[in-house]
Amino acid sequence: MPTGDVFFQGVTSAWNRPSAFVESLPSRGQDQNTNDNYLAGFKVGGPFVQDRAFYFAAFERRRANDITTFTGITRDGIKGGWTVAPSNDDNLFVRTDYNLGPKNFLMVRLSGDRRTSDALNVAGNLTPETGFQLREETGSSRRP
Repeated sequence: MPTGDVFFQGVTSAWNRPSAFVESLPSRGQDQNTNDNYLAGFKVGGPFVQDRAFYFAAFERRRANDITTFTGITRDGIKGGWTVAPSNDDNLFVRTDYNLGPKNFLMVRLSGDRRTSDALNVAGNLTPETGFQLREETGSSRRP
């Protein structure tokens, strides 16, 4: 019999204000939708054929507007401050197992990951203009 779960958790900027330190820094006018964060997904699994063939699938999505502080000087002359650093992650995992006999089985797995992050800040001395973006996409399939 198949089983599964669905989940959602999230925080809006109305409930999750920046810390007093971050609020004391110049904001570059980006004080909307800061610290928004949500995570949602599902998992499902069960037998194709009782005691013989099985499946499992899971998906997870995360969206966040994180805050990144910086100590450099921006093009518009702001010395230190913070900026919104949006990030998006999508993850997928699918697996099937098939029992060939008492000592052997066949497993097939497929997984994928897509993520983006903007306004990354390394060592804290970069400005939003000199920060960098990360775009990553992976996928794999493995058969024994």
